[in-house]
Order: sequence, then C-alpha cells, then structure tokens
Amino acid sequence: HAALKGTFFGYSLGMDCAGVVERVGADVQEFVPGDLVICCAAQGTFRSFVTLNPASSPVIKWPDIGSQAEVAGLAVAFVTAERALLDMARLEPGETVLLHSAAGGVGHAAVQVARHRGARVIATAGSPEKRARALELGAELVFDSRSLDFLDQVRAATDGRGVDVALNFLSGDAQEATLAALAPYGRLVEIGKGDISANRGLSQAAFQENLSFISVDTDRLLAQRTQVFVNTLLRTRTAFEEGAYQPIPSLVLPATETEDAFRCIWESTHLGRIAVDLTERGCRGLLLAGERFDVRRMLNPQAAYLVTGGFGGFGLRTAAWLADHGARHLVLAGRHGVADDEARQALEALRARGIEVLEAVADVSCEQDVRRLLDTRDQDHPPLRGILHCAGVLADAGIDAQTPETFARVFDAKVRSALRLPRISLELDLELDLFVLFSSVSAVVGNTGQANYAAANAFLDGLAVQRRSAGLPALSVAWGAIAETGMLARDPDVARHLASLGVQALETDTALAGLEACLQSGAAEAGVFSLDWAHWGRLNGDLPEASPYAGLVGQGESDSSFGDAARPDFAGMDPEQGQQLLADILAEEVARVLRLTPEQVDMSASFNSLGMDSLMAFEFTLAAQERLRVKVRGDDLVKGPGPTRLAAILWPRIVAAGTGNAPEEVVDVASLSEEQVDAMLEQMQGDEQSRSEGV
Repeated sequence: HAALKGTFFGYSLGMDCAGVVERVGADVQEFVPGDLVICCAAQGTFRSFVTLNPASSPVIKWPDIGSQAEVAGLAVAFVTAERALLDMARLEPGETVLLHSAAGGVGHAAVQVARHRGARVIATAGSPEKRARALELGAELVFDSRSLDFLDQVRAATDGRGVDVALNFLSGDAQEATLAALAPYGRLVEIGKGDISANRGLSQAAFQENLSFISVDTDRLLAQRTQVFVNTLLRTRTAFEEGAYQPIPSLVLPATETEDAFRCIWESTHLGRIAVDLTERGCRGLLLAGERFDVRRMLNPQAAYLVTGGFGGFGLRTAAWLADHGARHLVLAGRHGVADDEARQALEALRARGIEVLEAVADVSCEQDVRRLLDTRDQDHPPLRGILHCAGVLADAGIDAQTPETFARVFDAKVRSALRLPRISLELDLELDLFVLFSSVSAVVGNTGQANYAAANAFLDGLAVQRRSAGLPALSVAWGAIAETGMLARDPDVARHLASLGVQALETDTALAGLEACLQSGAAEAGVFSLDWAHWGRLNGDLPEASPYAGLVGQGESDSSFGDAARPDFAGMDPEQGQQLLADILAEEVARVLRLTPEQVDMSASFNSLGMDSLMAFEFTLAAQERLRVKVRGDDLVKGPGPTRLAAILWPRIVAAGTGNAPEEVVDVASLSEEQVDAMLEQMQGDEQSRSEGV
C-alpha cells in the first residue's frame, strides 16, 4: 500500500498504451479521429477503450515508427530512463553507467539513452539470451544479474574505480552490491519500490565518497508533476523522429492469451515488453493469482474516514466494516443525528472497540455544512483520507406523478452532495485515497417507480468515471436491495416493490463483502445486487441483441415474488365465464397489493378509490402481467374503474394469446357498409360516455 499511495495508477492494471483516436470533445483542438497516440490512464490501460482528459492525462501524437504494439510500451519506459539518467543523475559523455536487467523494457530504453549520451554501458541480465541481447543493443560488457559476482566484475572492468552512475531496482544484498560498485561522486538512481516502501536502510559508510542516492518513481511523477512527464515524453518523441532511439521489441499476444502474457511476466522469460492486443474479441476472464487484495492496505489507521448518511442502518454497518478493515477514526454525518436506540448501541459498540467516532449533524447538500465537515485544519483530528457517500432519500412515484419537488428532494441528497464533497476536498487540499459513492441498481436496469432516484444514481456513476479519468480516486457502487438495514428495513413497501421487479435482497455482510471486491476490481463503476434476470426479462419484453442484458435474461429460473398461483386455463370458457374468472384473479392481486382479503375488494370501484398509489398500481400491473402472461398497460388501469371493467379490457388479449374462447358473434367490419360502420362507432362512443358518467 505504501508503494501505491499517492501514485497515478494506484491499483489499476496497465500503465501505458497506444491506440487510435475514435472521437474528441468539442473543446479538443490538438487531436482528430484517426490520430495514432500513446497515453497513460489513471484508470489503467488494460482495456480496449479509454476516455481521457488531455489536461490531466498524458496523451501525445506519435510518429509512424512501427506498429501499435511496438509503440505501446514506450512512454513509461523511455520517460523513466531519460528522467533517471539525464535529468536526475546528469549523466555526462564519457562516464560509465551500470544498467541492471538491460534486456527488459526500461533496460532497452536505458541502454539507448546512455549510448546516445555518449556514455560507456556496463549491464547485467538474467539469462544468456538476455545478455546477448544487451550486447546487441550496445552494452560493452554484460554480467549475470542473478549473482553478486557482478560487483567484482564491474570493479575489474573499471580498473577498480567503479561506475559513475548505476540504475538499480534490485533489492537487499544486490542493492548494497550496486552501491559498492560506484566510483567517488557516483550516483545511485533507484527505480524500484520494494526497499523504499519497506523502509530498508543502506550502509552509509560508502557515502563519505560524495555519493548520491536518487529515487525516481515515474508513477508519482505522473500524479504530482504531470507536465514534467509530458515534457520528457515530448523530448523522447523528438529523439525517435531523429532516429536516435528505436522501439522496444515486443512480444504481442492476443487478448485470448492474456493468461500466457502474465505468466511470461511472472517467469521473466521475455525480451523487451509484452503487449496484449485488445482489439480481438472473445477473451475469457482472467483471475490473477497472487497476494490477496486487502482493504487494510488501503485504509490508514492514522487517518479519518467520513461516512455520509452514517446514522442510517446501512451507513452504520458500513462504518463497522471500515473499522473491521483497519480504520480507527470515523466521522459519521447525517441530517438528524442518532435517531434511535439501535443506532446508539451501534456507536457504543464501535467505541468499545477503541474506534474514535465523531458524530456530525450536517446536511451534505448544504455548502456550509460540507465545508465544516471537511475543514479539519484547525481541529485536533486526524487528516481526512476517505469519503463514503451513503446518504440518500426516496420520493417514489410513477413518472406521471413526479414533480420538480420530488426530483429536488432526491437530487439534493445524492447529486448536490456528491458534487460538493469532492470540490471542497480539492479546495482544502485533502489527499483522498478513497472516494466511494453509493449508487443503486435502479440506475443500471431502471425502475418505473423511481425515475428520480435512478437518474440521481446514474449521475453518481458518471461522476465516478469523470473523476477517474482525471486521475482522482472514485468508485460508484450500484447497490441492490439490502435485507436487514437501510431503506428496505425502514419501508416494507419499497422491499415489496423491488421484489416485484425481480430484485432479490442481499444480507448486509454479503453486500459489504462485495464492496471489497469492487475496490479490488479497480473499476470506476461496479454493482452489488442480486437480480432474477428471467423474471426481469419477462417484465421488460423482448430485448434487442444490442442490449447489455440480452444474454442474461434467459439465465436461471425465475423466482417470482407473486406467489405460487398457477396461470389459469381459460381454454374452453365462454366470454362471460372467462371474464368473471379473470375479474376474480385481478381482485386477488388487488387484495395482495393492498393487504386486504379478496372479499374486501369492491369489484366496480376505481383503483384510485381502492387506495392504490402509483407504486402500488405499478406493482399490481406487474403481478397481473406475470400471472396472466398478457400485456397489462398502465393506461388500462385508468380506463378500467375496477377489476370487473379491467377484466373486460384484458379478455380480448387472453383470446388473442390462444388461451380463451372468442365471443360467438364476430363482426367482419370489411363486409359492412359505411353507414353501418358509422352507426357502430356512434354506439361504441355512447357506451363509453355512459361508462364514464357511471350509468
């Protein structure tokens, strides 16, 4: 964690890439679609498509000097070599430089940089093939990097004097041997992170010979002095255009062989770089074996972490999760503070574990409250290093019942807060390691009764992507239903409504284990939810092939929330008998939604007068549709004053579906005269007017 904290890439996979510009924003003038560019992306470059802001991420055009694969690994390798040897070590013509692992990516670049500078190159490499390659590149002598014998060999090759500059990433005894190989006034440039992050010491006796120790961390250079990185990269491009440098040899593997690519890196059997061609489709998922990701490495026990919405059920469980993973200082914020004994007991349990908990009554949609929360410069508190934005409110209604006020209520808690928290953090120079937005599955698959909530959470997802593209920490998690805490526990109607959509509740511990997996993924957007895709697919009808859910809706068997009642068999029934059975079924579903008995349902009363709000009406519509396997439109409930009239509206669809008998008398309209058609229409209009007037 110490090696990655404050860096540009963090836990992301992939440091640089080459590609072709697909499209540009309206304010981008330097690039046009079709340009070949090389770039670095904070969200990682191990992906087929990246979206970048040139103001914060290095993106430059590249001359046509080779294939994309040959160009892909140039940025970090050559910037590291030039920064280390030319800018920091100030390598001079005629000096001698020792380069370890000269056949690797940075090694290839460093040999070329040193030779172009006019220096004498002594190198090491780990195999006969690699040592031969280093000699081909221009190294004068090449020794075995896997043996400490290189120290005596370097001394012999320099008549006992040593080298002027050493570029090192070896650790332990090999690092000490490299230090011992320096001549007076020599410079040891360390590009490895292992010994530095482990805080291992070096023998200081050698430094009386006016030696220098210089650390070069290109990852941090990108994060902290991006323009220096870009300027160095532009200088490198000029050298390539002039023919001073050549591309690094690359082993190019298709995406389907990604596992082999990582195995090559682990075994260090390759020369130069390994490039993965992500233009190929059909690659399978890859599980990277190795050290297990642990949130404890991300959380700093000497720092504080803010949880907005921290007094709610899920907010309190999130606070406990932070404590479980190493956080010792928590700031919990909410508009009303601790609301009940259960919340008070949860806080007392945290404090009993030695966790410092600061309770803050604050509205995070309010500018002054947010500034007061985040500005701890004059307070006796640890620095704030993480924010988990859990706050949110519901104002559910069908889209036709939404108002500016219902949107404002939800957007204040979600969107205004999410914008103010990071902006004020930057204004106060807070160095956040963690910025997690609690989004919702409604933003992923939609929810007819929560248009405002879905829109607000979709904004959070976009905000996380925008921050990551700017090199800032961010993760938006689309949560599903959480069983025993949060909004689901507070409002059973919400739970029932989500179940009607096929959203299945998760236990809190399971959900929070998913949060760790989301952080591990390195993604800007992720989701933790359980969805009955078969049921959801039936509710949403036929999906186009382009839909991201098209391949999911057929998976698994539906676990419907509408009970065990089988679909009725209307075959053989006459219209009167069928419509009566249909009305009885509809009354059962009305009773279930309203928590009545079927006998209490007035068959001729309007759904409005029965006490159905828009969410209940939506749930009833889904239930009827699921049970009857016919389309039930929202406006059917407006037309039908109750179950009896709705049954009459739905009966022709039952017939069309082939499960009921058609009326005995079928009128062939094509055989009627114009006068007969006009008379029929007048009669139909009169019947409809009579029904609307209650006749």
